[in-house]
Amino acid sequence: MSSANQSKVPMGIFVEFQVVILTNDENHFASELIDNKCKGLIKISNRCMIFYIIKNIIEQRLKYITIVVNSKYLDDMVNYINETFPDNYKFDEKKNQNSYCIDVEPFTANGNEEMGSIQCLLQIKNKIKSDFIVVNCDILGFVDFHSLANLFRGENAICAIMLLEDNPSNSDKKKKEITEEYLNLENSVWVCIDKNSKVVSIKDSLSMKQNGKLKISKINLHFHRNFILKTDLLDSHVYIFKNYVLEIMEHKKSFSSIKYDLIPYLVNIQNTQRAAEYYSKSEFKFNMYKTLINKYEEGEDDTEEGKKEGDSCGAFDSEENVESVVCYVQPRVNGFCQRINSVPNFIKANLLFCVSRHEQLKNVLPSYCHFLPTDKNQSYKDCIISSHFEHDENIHLKKSVLGKNVRIRKNSTISRSICMDNITINENCHIQNTIICDNVVIEDNCKLIDCVIRENSVIGKNSCFEKETLPLFIS
Repeated sequence: MSSANQSKVPMGIFVEFQVVILTNDENHFASELIDNKCKGLIKISNRCMIFYIIKNIIEQRLKYITIVVNSKYLDDMVNYINETFPDNYKFDEKKNQNSYCIDVEPFTANGNEEMGSIQCLLQIKNKIKSDFIVVNCDILGFVDFHSLANLFRGENAICAIMLLEDNPSNSDKKKKEITEEYLNLENSVWVCIDKNSKVVSIKDSLSMKQNGKLKISKINLHFHRNFILKTDLLDSHVYIFKNYVLEIMEHKKSFSSIKYDLIPYLVNIQNTQRAAEYYSKSEFKFNMYKTLINKYEEGEDDTEEGKKEGDSCGAFDSEENVESVVCYVQPRVNGFCQRINSVPNFIKANLLFCVSRHEQLKNVLPSYCHFLPTDKNQSYKDCIISSHFEHDENIHLKKSVLGKNVRIRKNSTISRSICMDNITINENCHIQNTIICDNVVIEDNCKLIDCVIRENSVIGKNSCFEKETLPLFIS
């Protein structure tokens, strides 16, 4: 395991792609559930969220992985990696190399403010030696890194984006109920894509709702005259970048988010004189090592500058292979894939595993996501139950996830709910579609529907709540 300050990736090694896993909580999803816990260590179906994407990366033989974590969670993450991935940096004598190498690098936040994805990357800039993949720890399901990488290499792109097909609408009510658990509820984008998968314009749906404008620069229209507009795709927060994009990030002091700031900017400058300058300054055209470029010229882009670049598009060789932004759309037939960055998606992701027969997950999730059924779980076949589960007679437990040390007293009903660790549910309680966080006691005769119970709480007798985050704070 690497130390906090020094990566074990040899300085001169040829690395085609490094993978950077971000754990920052930009939209404050994790803090809605638990204070002072890294998002990647929140559990889905009793496994830490980050487990799924790390296994995905290892299975696809991407060797060098860097996890970027808030410094206050560094020890927790290092301990988790050491316990869960004992083969980390283990030498394979047959191949004469390590099988995979996971480093954990800290970032330092200002006070309680959450760092943006760009600031997190810049804090480990000197650790990134090659073109690199960026992925968030909150994605669950199969991510086709190879198809994305092949597109990136084939088009010699400055950036490749992975988008996901949304769940198709279906008029059949029964099928709707079946597929409801697999819906992606957020992260939709509008994107114009040409026949070569190059992005002509892109905008998140939230911005579209606010101002309803999708701009396409004149220069992009010049180079991409035939394209389609897709409004039903979902952002996965999976990207591949040329190494020198780090220099662009560093220059753009006002940029915080890859999705909202960097990607629209890269789309805007592609095929322009500015992009051509970056391309010509690349030490290697395919940029497998860290490229050396001069400091990005001073000044911000604006509409007038964009117009000038568009009007002067003939001033440089239009046949030059100026790097573009490309987009790979992962089809739904590849199985379930979504970001778990909201409370509804967190519930639905957990319930995805709650099946009576594990064969039902075969074509939905990769095999490393599955749990083997055990004898102790046979009484509640559609539930995921961890160790030290205690219960009285005459309880009803259906389609739920239970963590460690959960106690359920008689005549209580729990359905479609997530119970984390160290929870006591007393007699005659009815709990449905609810998340119960660590160290919670629910006293007798409580009714909780569509609620979130925060950690270290006690819900008093005879409480009845619906669609609330508890305890209620009254200023």
